[in-house]
Amino acid sequence: MKEIKENGLKIIIFFLVGFILFESFSNIFVPKRFSYNKVYDAGKFKGYEREKSNDIDVLICGTSHASHGILPMELYEKYGIRSYNLGTSWQPIEATYYMLLEALHKQNPKIIIIDVSALYLTDYNEAAWNFVLDDLPFGGNKFKLEECMRHTDQENMHEGLIPFLKYHDRWKELKEEDFRDMLHISRHDYNKGGHISSITVKSNLSVEVMNAIADELQQNIEISEWEYKEGKDYKVPSKEMPYAVDVTEEKIEWLQKIKELCDEKNIQCLLVKVPVLAWPQLYSSAWSEAKYHTVKEISDKYDIVYYDFLYEAGLNLDYDRDSHDGGMHLNLSGAQKVSENLGKYLKEHYELPDERNEQWDRDLIIYKDVRNVAQLQLEQDFSKYIDFLSNNYKDKTILITASLDYMGLKDYGETLRKLGIKADFNSQFHDAYVAVVEGGVVKYEALSGDKLSYEGVCDISREKYRLYSSGWRTSAGATITIANRELANSFRGLNIVVYDNRKNLVLDSVCYDEQNNAIRNGDLIDSFMEGYERYMVEMED
Repeated sequence: MKEIKENGLKIIIFFLVGFILFESFSNIFVPKRFSYNKVYDAGKFKGYEREKSNDIDVLICGTSHASHGILPMELYEKYGIRSYNLGTSWQPIEATYYMLLEALHKQNPKIIIIDVSALYLTDYNEAAWNFVLDDLPFGGNKFKLEECMRHTDQENMHEGLIPFLKYHDRWKELKEEDFRDMLHISRHDYNKGGHISSITVKSNLSVEVMNAIADELQQNIEISEWEYKEGKDYKVPSKEMPYAVDVTEEKIEWLQKIKELCDEKNIQCLLVKVPVLAWPQLYSSAWSEAKYHTVKEISDKYDIVYYDFLYEAGLNLDYDRDSHDGGMHLNLSGAQKVSENLGKYLKEHYELPDERNEQWDRDLIIYKDVRNVAQLQLEQDFSKYIDFLSNNYKDKTILITASLDYMGLKDYGETLRKLGIKADFNSQFHDAYVAVVEGGVVKYEALSGDKLSYEGVCDISREKYRLYSSGWRTSAGATITIANRELANSFRGLNIVVYDNRKNLVLDSVCYDEQNNAIRNGDLIDSFMEGYERYMVEMED
């Protein structure tokens, strides 16, 4: 009998160790998504698990509109509100529910905030589920969420629960970070799930036009079809218009479940809507007044507090400056306005303490550093940009070249003097120009009617750089390379690259044209910001 017990124990230990090893091995293949990744808004839950237990007063959930639009460190900086943003791209409301169930094992928040965009999202792809599912620990909530996914998308259940089966073909693209994560190297998120965007894309839409289109779509609720075929006319029976302001009963049921969970745990539930400006016929969560009133009716019916940032808060968002994709998502500038308003609302309507601690204060230092770089990348006005450089980045390397002409900037000579620039552009704004400012000192500067080129080595990183400029008389062109990487936008005007010598990181690349317009390459800016955030996170680890 003793031998049977010992053998049975050995078998149990064997399978337990085997499961742990297989789970760890499987996790190597799961795509790693960190706070600095700009492609997808995911990977939130593992960062959340690194937080100290019962240290979060406010949990924020929803789609990418929430994670781009509400920045927890802004709430902490001004109001001492400790929050965490668990928003992910296209987050289904079913995923929100099961993620909250799991999240409440570690934290006992006073308020749960839900962005209501998911009430109108119906066409989910597999990634929308995986952004939540992949990060959840193995257990009952993961099983139940996988079941919801399978019911919706007809997915094979075992693939979601065993990552190796789903992601085994990633073996060709595995990187160091895949193995680092297996060793449980920290995924601590200084930004507490917030997503900083430092790109500005102007909108070709307005709230008024969006609502006018929504109204027209509601009035024409049916589509009639006609076709001509083989010499005959055919009338096709009309069908419903693919636009609706009603919320499905299934979505309402999941919202009720979240409310019941909050009531059970004695947590306040607050529904919000982060502003979304989009064409109603193209995007189901374009936030028209009709949808606002529908959600308001639902919240009143089920006794849930609802606060709408677009139609109630009076934010005065400027969609030419506050969005990174023409109104769909907010950039840092827009998110600061929403977060400031939300913090004030929470303080006025809920009993939330202003509590600070050492870890959050350290995270705030990193956040402010990253935010400073984002604000540089977002600046549109030339004078303000030069002021920003002279006040905050004098210790950096600033490389400048001109292409074609910069007539509109010829009167900004005094502004450029703040960087130590000596050239007088009043009579030579058609000419080639290059300048290198390093550590607050002009290292080289030249202005010529002919082509110009200059090469040098950064004083700390020892990286080689090259500048080339050609003006109006010599076919035009501009080049700024560091370590053989082209960084200039090469548009007509002054091209400026800002480089952090100590960190060996490019911070910004902008061209101010002859009309004082700031021109940036969004993909390039994303890569700069991702590199900077990655550096700060890895330095902390």
